This record gives sequence, structure tokens and C-alpha cells, in this order.
Amino acid sequence: MTIELKIPINAHLLVKENQSVDFQTPFFELKTKKNINIPVAKKLSIKPDKIFRYLKKLVGENIEKGEVIAERKTFFSSQKIVSSNSGVIKEINHDLGEITLEINEKDEQIRSCYFKGKIKKIEKNKIEIDIEKKIEVEGKNIEKDLGGEVFYLKETEQITADKINKKIVVSETLKSFNQIKIEALGALGFITLTKLTEPSNLFSCQIKKIDDFKKILTLQYSYCLIYEGSSKIIFYQSL
Repeated sequence: MTIELKIPINAHLLVKENQSVDFQTPFFELKTKKNINIPVAKKLSIKPDKIFRYLKKLVGENIEKGEVIAERKTFFSSQKIVSSNSGVIKEINHDLGEITLEINEKDEQIRSCYFKGKIKKIEKNKIEIDIEKKIEVEGKNIEKDLGGEVFYLKETEQITADKINKKIVVSETLKSFNQIKIEALGALGFITLTKLTEPSNLFSCQIKKIDDFKKILTLQYSYCLIYEGSSKIIFYQSL
């Protein structure tokens, strides 16, 4: 049995097929694109509309860090412009005498996996995870994708940090003082049947049908994945 997840745009995956992962496993780092302008004409002391004569690269070509972008040779000397970044030539502006280089910048923050299981397949836009079993229900008021370990809160149960820290709390409804306490003890978010009575900075969503809510309380699978685009919530057991 498998579940699917979207691979974020510009993500550099840090996992591979057949790898078993959990919530501490590095998942991906993001690469963001940035344009930088290089004033070729100014650096080579040439007229802007003459830069084509001196360029070593054209639009659409890749350039590596340390590679020569442009060069001007005279009888006595040679001037070179060396790229300080790797990227792609996006534009040559002969009015300004500049070229535009598109580069990838790494986001310093590495995202950990928000799921647990064994990676079955990695494709261009999605990843498949092998799991033991699952149940899919319809959610509402879902504003982002999320996943994690689940804690099913009983009405009379004592709330402690070791039970709910870094977990998604599932409860039919929450009293205000319980919600505040759960937030303070480090929960990831809430899945409830009725909407929270108090505003929260944590993630929260609801299960749409009461029968689905009863099913998940009966099964009490250990993990969940929440999908914004499809408004689906998957509760599952890993292998």
C-alpha cells in the first residue's frame, strides 16, 4: 500500500528510493532562482552596443563559477570578466551593455520528512511511500500540507508534554484552556470535528463527516498526512 506526496518546486531532494525515513530524516532543501546583472560594457570600457563582440556565452547557455563570461584583448593586455556564480544567461542588453545571469540560491534551512515509511518511487513531481495501511477522510479549512505523528486526546485525559510534543492532536472538540495548554506544550497542530473556539497560531483543520471521525478514533493509526489541494486527510500505519 502506498501514499503519494508532492515534491515542492525547486526542491533538491535529500532522500532516495528504497530508503526508510522518519521525522528526523532530511527531506529536501529549496533552491530559489535569482537574477544578477553584470555590467560588461562598464567593466571592459567598451560601448554598450558592442558587447556581443566580447562575450564568450550567449542567451540560454550555462556558465560555471570561475568561467570567463567576456574578454577584451588589446595588443598589450587582456581584460576578462569571470563569473562569480554558476547559472544561465537569461538576457543580453546591448542598450545598457549588461548581461543577466539567472542563478540558483540554496535555502540554508533543510526540511525534514513529515512522514514515516519506505520510499518506493521518486518521480519528477511526486514521491511514493510504502506503508502498512491507511484510511482517507475528507477534511475542511485546510490551509497547507502537513504531516506527523498523531495523538488522540480523550476528554478526561491528562495533557502532558511527553504525550503531545511535536504531534498533531486529534480531538472531537477542545475547551479553551486545553487548547492553550496544548499549544504551550509544543504540539504541531489540531485536527478536530468542530472548529476551535480560540484563535491559534498553530495549524488546525476539521474532519468533514462525523462518521469518518468515529472511524479514525476506532482505528487510531499512528500518523497522518494532510493535503491542502485535495482537502484530504490520510491516517496511516508505517511499515
